[in-house]
Amino acid sequence: ASRLYARNPDGSEKAFWEPHGDSDVTALAMSEDGTAMRDDIYTRDVIDNAYVPLKGNVYKSFLEQLDAMKNTNHIIADYTVAPYDWRLSLDEILTTGAKMPDGRLYYAGPLGATTTPYIIQELRRLAKNSKTGKVTIVAHSNGGLLAKALTDKLGVEASNLIDKIIFVAVPQTGTPQAIGAILHGFEQALPIKPLSALGMTEAAARELARNMPSVYNLLPSANYFTYTDDPVITISDDPLLAPWRAAYGETIHSGERLRNFLTDQSRVALPVTDPLVSPIVANGALLQKSETVHGALDSWTSPAGIVLYEIAGWGEETLSNIHYYQGLKSVCTARRADSTCAAMVTTPVLQYSPKMVLDGDGTVVASSALWTPSSAGAQKYWVDLDNYNSSNFGTTIDREHADILEVPSLRAFIQNVIIGANTTPLPQFVSTSAPPNDEPEKQLHFTLHSPLSLDLYDDQGNHTGMSTTTNSLEENIPNSRYLTFGEVQYISVPASSNVLLIMNGKAEGSFTLDLAEVEGDTVLATTTFAAVPSSVGTVATMNILPGTAIADALSLMVDENGDGATDFSLASKPGEIVIPDLTPPQTSASATGTLGTNGWYRSNVSITLAATDDSGVKDTFYSIDNGVFWNLYNSSLVLNEGVATIQYYSTDVAGNIEAAQTLAVKIDMTAPEAVLAFSPAEGDLVLTGKDNLSPVTVTAPFTLTDEAGNSTTLTINKSRKGKHEASVALSKISYSTLTTTDTVP
Repeated sequence: ASRLYARNPDGSEKAFWEPHGDSDVTALAMSEDGTAMRDDIYTRDVIDNAYVPLKGNVYKSFLEQLDAMKNTNHIIADYTVAPYDWRLSLDEILTTGAKMPDGRLYYAGPLGATTTPYIIQELRRLAKNSKTGKVTIVAHSNGGLLAKALTDKLGVEASNLIDKIIFVAVPQTGTPQAIGAILHGFEQALPIKPLSALGMTEAAARELARNMPSVYNLLPSANYFTYTDDPVITISDDPLLAPWRAAYGETIHSGERLRNFLTDQSRVALPVTDPLVSPIVANGALLQKSETVHGALDSWTSPAGIVLYEIAGWGEETLSNIHYYQGLKSVCTARRADSTCAAMVTTPVLQYSPKMVLDGDGTVVASSALWTPSSAGAQKYWVDLDNYNSSNFGTTIDREHADILEVPSLRAFIQNVIIGANTTPLPQFVSTSAPPNDEPEKQLHFTLHSPLSLDLYDDQGNHTGMSTTTNSLEENIPNSRYLTFGEVQYISVPASSNVLLIMNGKAEGSFTLDLAEVEGDTVLATTTFAAVPSSVGTVATMNILPGTAIADALSLMVDENGDGATDFSLASKPGEIVIPDLTPPQTSASATGTLGTNGWYRSNVSITLAATDDSGVKDTFYSIDNGVFWNLYNSSLVLNEGVATIQYYSTDVAGNIEAAQTLAVKIDMTAPEAVLAFSPAEGDLVLTGKDNLSPVTVTAPFTLTDEAGNSTTLTINKSRKGKHEASVALSKISYSTLTTTDTVP
């Protein structure tokens, strides 16, 4: 990429790219017709280093090498590093380019108009001064598309000016990363990621891409799908996405379907948690122009006499597919005194996740970089970035698409091609076939949708994520990667790592964390924690032991209010979506026995406790001594005669504790005791009764009944013996609680 500038009113220079904030990006905005909104933007150099020493190198080492080839080793006569305004269409770049005496190079607007376009003029100048009369072109990324268009514009003159073209990581038929750039603000231009750390938001990146012709040229063309198996977009069968499936199908694996999805003005808007998740509608006119461009360039072959070398990066996780699916968000509807969520409601929302493959350089899939058929004379090479980065971990910086020319062995190979030296044996990490991947290392992928940070630490203290002290990206865990895809954060680490996952809340809302165990391009297992409530101060952690499969992973511990104590935990469940359970269990108690009257039982009573819970019941406890001692409930308990109050509650696996409930049980298994006495006032026998548990009433002349329904019946024979004397004989006592009758002799 080239730097882009403009003059301030006082004549000083203002750099807009590399950006240092959204205002810089806004200054580079394009009109809907794909032309620059400002006509004072110029370039004068390519990016040697972006933002930070060494790690930010883009072309620095290659520029130094070219300088040494000319001025120190004298193995080339001259060279030009041709900066251009990468925002513009290929045709505009090749028909403009006016260079000012002070080195300013304008491509856009009236200042860019010229009869001697800079790139063509420089090519002719170099060829004129070349010992062979010809020039070797080294084209990186979008520069490869520009080189194709250049030879087409030159026609037969191209063969007179050029002897070799070297494509390095050129997305000849496009790449899925560009889809994400337009729809969601995915980053793709600089080695420093995420750019949001430097002040440019993903929203600003998306707005810049919306009307930029060069980004549309990087979209997968119709020909992309002829040699690439993976669809670039998949749509789940969830109910929320039914309108999309009906309109675009479940998979987008053709240029026509991709166009329909990108440019449909009537695309149904689905609910989201973040505006970046909702894909914008792309610029249909610019897409149509890019289709015309690829109609010509995809069938391009190098002109007669020009040898084409194609170089693809391999082994870096590269986006191949965007998967849209129905996720969940939660809204807290009640809070406890400590500010933690006590109840929540969940609603379906649109979410997306990236699918990664190793057959690429981190931005461009290899099939696109190696597009031109070998039958057309193209010589194909692979750079094993995975092996290079692993072999040099700790001594250099991991390299990928943007800074692939920082790989020394690749530069050595390119130098040999330029000067016509023998290229065999090939330098280390460069090969004529795809690097073997027979025993891929298992990886763990963490994908976070949320207003939280995403950080991993290994047992040696190495960190992967955004540094909280320098606000720069760190990938210090060996073979780890941190990427952003709009609002989605992604980290990949070897499954052999002993890591601690830490997520810190930045705003109130909820988060979703996807975990995947991957071997090569094959997903072995997944689990998802969805709709987890969070706020500023939330800390969520998870320990991942070396070689641990998802099925054996430890629980996600969530300190929602940031007070240092775990508020709830979520156990990993392979193949499932785990939703926080903030609702305590519900325990019911049932009593089984012979029911009497007035709520009394007339037999021993069996008490059964049964609990239910969304996340699973952990334990149930009961007490029969007013909470002095709590017993773990394992099986039904039997109560004997008496009045008892049972207290009980349950806990669930999420840590929720039910408020204790009570059940009062009254058992009276004994009939009342009869008391006979003569009442002088009444001149007769009076029957009363007593009971140790419940009140007694006389329900018949000689029958006593207690509140539970137990009764005692006396059989009494009375006879008179004269005026003042009576004879009373108790012949039988019957108890309702006994099956026998007592006979009084």
